[in-house]
Amino acid sequence: METGKELWSTVVGASKTLNFGQAAAHDEVVIVASNSGHPSPHAFNPMLFVSGDKAADDTITGLNASSGSILWSFTPSLPVWNFAASFAGDGTYVFQDLSGAVHRSFVNNGSLIWKAGGNPGSWTDGHSTIGLNGIVYSVANYGMGMKILSPGGAAGVLSAFRLDDGKLLWSRNTAKPPNDVPVVGHLHGQNGYSVVLPAGQQCVKGQQIVVYAFDASTGEPQWTFEGPSQVGNDVAGDAEGELARIANGIRGKTAPNPWGQAAIDKDGTVFVGGETGHFFSLRDADGDGRVNAQDINEASVFETGAAFVGSSSPAIAPGLLAAAAQDRLHVWRW
Repeated sequence: METGKELWSTVVGASKTLNFGQAAAHDEVVIVASNSGHPSPHAFNPMLFVSGDKAADDTITGLNASSGSILWSFTPSLPVWNFAASFAGDGTYVFQDLSGAVHRSFVNNGSLIWKAGGNPGSWTDGHSTIGLNGIVYSVANYGMGMKILSPGGAAGVLSAFRLDDGKLLWSRNTAKPPNDVPVVGHLHGQNGYSVVLPAGQQCVKGQQIVVYAFDASTGEPQWTFEGPSQVGNDVAGDAEGELARIANGIRGKTAPNPWGQAAIDKDGTVFVGGETGHFFSLRDADGDGRVNAQDINEASVFETGAAFVGSSSPAIAPGLLAAAAQDRLHVWRW
């Protein structure tokens, strides 16, 4: 840490993929997802064939955090997209596959404890998380996450599962695709824990992005924020920075989630940045179930001109807030 010297390097995948998984470490184990390079048997899902059959990650690997040696590998029945491990603190971790099915596994050997939920034949680039209330929250679409609706008129669903055994506690349909990450915390004016879910159909001109808040124990809606709509054919900053990215040997366009990940501060205010380049602070000050974008007591906005990608979240410290859009880091101090 002091010098930045490389301690080890281990190859865990055979090919590069189109999604943005995260490496996470706990109990001396680093957990990552990768693509094995083997042909995918999941021909029903066109998202797996955006780039041959190497668009998704089909293998999860645990490595020794000190040496980089491979401890175990696990192949879920469906691949993962934007993989992120959420650690329970009891020697287990949770993740979801691209259909929204939640898995709880052991950190030390990767073996599966339980699997629950999911919509077969669907795809989302959101992922699951664990609340301090011992509940796992996952997201799923009723199709490919591209405006395909269920018979009831919903685009997707947020579900809550008991960590101990995977029992479904509640599920709540969403009008917009839940292509993002649920975040659990205490919100202004609410009792107990809430779960905040940014949502929307990303990368489509004219599509509006929204943020939902629900009671974390019951799934009852608490408030909704109706955000901006995508103006052009690309998200903010994608077309403008494409040539510079290509010149630097990186992917030309980010084509991100509809929002970056949200964060909740100690006062119950939600901070989140969207694909439109807007960074918001949100709270339902009057308790009417709607966060009003025109009310300075409920919403404030900073326009960056560049999208916030789904793998980034605001960082909050005493007197400090930092958030990274696709082109730069923004920091506020007070």
